[in-house]
Amino acid sequence: MLNSFFRGLLGTEESPTRVLEVRSDNYLSRPIHYRKDSMLLYGPKLPPDSKNPKDKYYEIVLHKPFTESLHQMYSLFRTESFETAEEMFIVFKERVPLYIKISKECTVTSLQRLCDLLSEHKSWSIAHVVAHFGQYELFNNPEVQQSIDEVDSLTGATPLMVAVKTGNVRMVQSLVSLQCSLDTVDNDGNTVFHYAAASNKEIINALATKNVSSLNVFNKQGYTPLHMACLANAPDCVRALLLAGADVNLTAAKRSTSSLPGIVGDVLQDNQPKLYQQDMKFGGTPLHWAISREVIEALVDKNCDINALNFEGRTALHVMVLRGRLECAIALLSRGAELSIGDKEGNTPLHLAVKQSNTAMVQALVVFGADLEMVNNAGYTARHLVPIEMSTSNYDKILYILHAVGAQRCPLELGGCGAGCVARGDYNGVPPPPVPGSATRDTISQMLSVAAMERAACLDSSQKQGRLLCLDGGGIRGLVLIQMLIDLEKAVGQPIIHCFDWVAGTSTGGILALALSCGKTLRECQRLYFRMKEYAFVGMRPYPSDALETILKECLGTETVMADIKHPKLMILAVLADRKPVDLHIFRNYQSAQEILDQHNGTSSKGLIPVTKLKDIDVFKPESLWDTARLAMGLTAIGSLLVDQATQSDGRIVERARAWCSQLGVPYYRFAPRMSRDVAMDERIDERLVVMLWEAQAYMREHRDRIAELAAILTDPDKRFSPSEPPHKE
Repeated sequence: MLNSFFRGLLGTEESPTRVLEVRSDNYLSRPIHYRKDSMLLYGPKLPPDSKNPKDKYYEIVLHKPFTESLHQMYSLFRTESFETAEEMFIVFKERVPLYIKISKECTVTSLQRLCDLLSEHKSWSIAHVVAHFGQYELFNNPEVQQSIDEVDSLTGATPLMVAVKTGNVRMVQSLVSLQCSLDTVDNDGNTVFHYAAASNKEIINALATKNVSSLNVFNKQGYTPLHMACLANAPDCVRALLLAGADVNLTAAKRSTSSLPGIVGDVLQDNQPKLYQQDMKFGGTPLHWAISREVIEALVDKNCDINALNFEGRTALHVMVLRGRLECAIALLSRGAELSIGDKEGNTPLHLAVKQSNTAMVQALVVFGADLEMVNNAGYTARHLVPIEMSTSNYDKILYILHAVGAQRCPLELGGCGAGCVARGDYNGVPPPPVPGSATRDTISQMLSVAAMERAACLDSSQKQGRLLCLDGGGIRGLVLIQMLIDLEKAVGQPIIHCFDWVAGTSTGGILALALSCGKTLRECQRLYFRMKEYAFVGMRPYPSDALETILKECLGTETVMADIKHPKLMILAVLADRKPVDLHIFRNYQSAQEILDQHNGTSSKGLIPVTKLKDIDVFKPESLWDTARLAMGLTAIGSLLVDQATQSDGRIVERARAWCSQLGVPYYRFAPRMSRDVAMDERIDERLVVMLWEAQAYMREHRDRIAELAAILTDPDKRFSPSEPPHKE
């Protein structure tokens, strides 16, 4: 009463929605428009009393229950509009008395909370109200249970959705145990899992124990529950949804439904610390959030879409470039990640790597085949984005990295160019120090090649000539072979394996020869080698062969034999160390000249030194292609001297071969780029390997005139040797 006095003195009025405790004798002269049990709608006093402002209102009043006094009442709502008062009376009459009856709560505070809730959600049932308040014990009441699956007519939400939104785990568990519906979709297409996406993992687990059929449904915005969890930046919910079976390969805004089973839950369970949670808010898949190679490998093995886009239109490769995670980027590239996808601004991973001034990342993308001339939405290439004006050594290096492998300057009509890309400019960055000793060797090699071609021009043009491709050994340095062959293949315009009649390979070169002969592309071989080094060079020398054997089986097959390959003719060199003296053996898919002579003469050529079998060395007789590759790679227990000899890629043997070809008038081309550092056969550090490959690519670019000469010879039909079997096609 004192508060009312001061409010009257100050000229203020009560809020129309504030619950007030009032006396019944104040309403004796007020007309009653509606009555429902203990709730009444009073009209204005007739005639209105100008001294009492309340007399002009329509007012909803509740008689106080559980008391013998008939004079205590609550004023719930006041308004001068009859239509508004009537609407609110309809909302209150079915819910307020029933809630008071089942909850046994009737205070100003509890009524205020109830009336405020119903004023905001006029179409909620009593079950919605109870679910919102988290009073799970009230669902034991039959009248509440009757509306357990009732849908809010305005939003389409069920009581379960309301409970999930409040984050009350016990309430959700109670509703699920009462067999409430988990399949209802609200007016915006949201399922209960969409509501749970921003709640907590316990709620998601409670829902997933009963039904996951709606786990991968898209709402009208084009988002699945997993997308919603990403948008909410709720990493615990993301993991819980993935463990429950959320499909990571569903792209946002696809607007369709899917019931595909979960594919990465087990991976996430074992690798929770290896996910970068702050990236989840941008959406995507666990590939976008991974921070280790092993997680990426495991996810790709589970068919996680390697080129899926997040909300910014970026692939996992974009993200790894931005975060500077070279190991993860290499892992994605070695599993076939697409390099040409542009994000919302049209930037490819190469554009972003240049912006980040990350030299190793730029080199990695270049050697894996990034298109140097792709433009973003602004029309800029990666070279254009090198800000030379900043005068930092990294940007100078990056400019040269791009220039040395053929990145073009901008066209004349493009504006805003700097010194490094302007059409008529001449600044190309800062090259690394020259590698000593390479210029003289290349000059001599070129002179001998020219001499051989001049001699060849004098030979009978009708004479058939064969073409032999020799592939050196050297462990992981086989990547250099692949890089050079990629450039040569671009020049000839067809698969390189179709350009040669004979292919010889030693050690890692043997594996490459077998892979190409089986129809693998050079890019596939490049990816194979990057995967192989992670599994083959583990532990201490001699390395265990199990992991490498598995990869070779996947690549070459376990049933294919040398005789199955009809073209080209293969020579795979290996050492048979199960005998004394050891035998430098050539595995072939054709009959050797000596075998033909022996058959013709009826003789057999054997070694003059008696051969003694050795029992203490782990060797085997190859029965399939992968067996041959395994032996060629030197996986058997031969000494380091034999390995060095088998993988020798320069020296007297090379000089002798070059001299022979020159004397016979046979063109001889040998590409052997000098590296800035000695790369070990079992090198595993990605940064060193991408530098090695970039140097090989830059070398081939520098010698593009020689490559063009060789390509002309390889594509000249008049100098083609006719094999007995036609070349196989991929």
